[in-house]
Amino acid sequence: MSERVQISLLSIFVMLQVFVVVWQLKPCLKPLRISDITSSLRFSFPEIQLRRPAGKLTRHSIGGYEAVLQQVEKQQAKMVSRYRHSWKERERQRLVKEAREFLLETISRQIFPAWYGTAWAFSGQTDRPGQGAIACGIFVATVLNHAGFALDRVRLGIQPSRYIITNLTGQENLWRLSGRSLKQIQREITRRGRNLYIVGLDKHTGFIFYDGRHQPVFIHASGQKGLRQVVAEELTVSETLRRSRYFILGQMLTEKMMEDWLTRRFIPISSDYYCQARALSRERAWRTGRRHG
Repeated sequence: MSERVQISLLSIFVMLQVFVVVWQLKPCLKPLRISDITSSLRFSFPEIQLRRPAGKLTRHSIGGYEAVLQQVEKQQAKMVSRYRHSWKERERQRLVKEAREFLLETISRQIFPAWYGTAWAFSGQTDRPGQGAIACGIFVATVLNHAGFALDRVRLGIQPSRYIITNLTGQENLWRLSGRSLKQIQREITRRGRNLYIVGLDKHTGFIFYDGRHQPVFIHASGQKGLRQVVAEELTVSETLRRSRYFILGQMLTEKMMEDWLTRRFIPISSDYYCQARALSRERAWRTGRRHG
């Protein structure tokens, strides 16, 4: 018998043996389903999970949220101490970068999700997610306050968005993007890179978060009919953003803000819209009085 015939017979014999073994084990094997494969895989999801009003929203318990805030306070205390005892500028810059990353992770992964589903109200001032209601500007100021920034969250939160941004970061970090499409605004944000932004609209404000990998997300206490709660939306499909004619953007966690955080320096309301409005009203009244006096 030739060598080629021997190899062929041996191959057939091995295949028959494999078939017999599989046939015997068939009752013990579960059918393989696509769902079994996909459930065993780990996907990388965006840091902010989108929350739609139609779905059931999961919120942190108050005790869990308190634990998050305690952890923020504890971590901030450590970084404040290190910053205070660092005399080299290079070391301080490294701490600023480390603190910024800590805040981006904490705000996007822990603080924002806890607030999803919290009711909106025009004059809402709650400081706990899921309890009471919150207004859009108060939501912005409260998130920053809970992240460790020393500020008057109510006084800052009732300011128009331009004043909120100016008080936090300065006029130089405010960009006017009115008249641009949402696609253009999205490109501008992705060009500027991973960060947290405050957006100012016609009569509304909120956050835009960009993680550097996924699409920017709009997080806000929405007063829109059908929402009226804290939600996260894709930037390019947000009806609130689409309808606004006025659009300004302020970059958060700047060098100034991080220095405020690392020194626990109180952020004052140096530019107060309501004080200016009252002063202007008094001036107009005085001029009117002189003209008709």
